[in-house]
Formats: sequence, structure tokens, C-alpha cells
Amino acid sequence: MTADEKYTSDAPRPLALVTGVGRTVGIGAGIARRLAASGWDIAFTYWNPYDQRMAWGAERGQPERFGGC
Repeated sequence: MTADEKYTSDAPRPLALVTGVGRTVGIGAGIARRLAASGWDIAFTYWNPYDQRMAWGAERGQPERFGGC
């Protein structure tokens, strides 16, 4: 199944682990959103110290808004 196909089976939903979802705008967040919209359950990770070192800085509270803890 691709991310473009909607999951509609009664079987357990597929699960994806997406890394690098610490920012709301980025490849990791885009992939996670696309899979979730297609019916996948998503687990994701992020590491704020990396973004804090970069010129763009960390987005405080953004992973929680995306659905993380």
C-alpha cells in the first residue's frame, strides 16, 4: 500500500514510525501527515537539541500539537 491509497480494511491499521518530526514544517512532518490522512497509525520521534543549535531554532510545543507527548 502506498501513502496515496486510503486504508479501508477491517484488519488492523498499518503502523509507520517516522523520525525527525520536531517541526511542523519539514519532510518528517509531511510524511507523517500524509500517512495519517491515508489511514495509517503513526509513531514519531524528534530531538529538539538539534533544532536549538540550528539558525531556525526549535519550535516549542509543536510536536505536542502534532499529537506527541
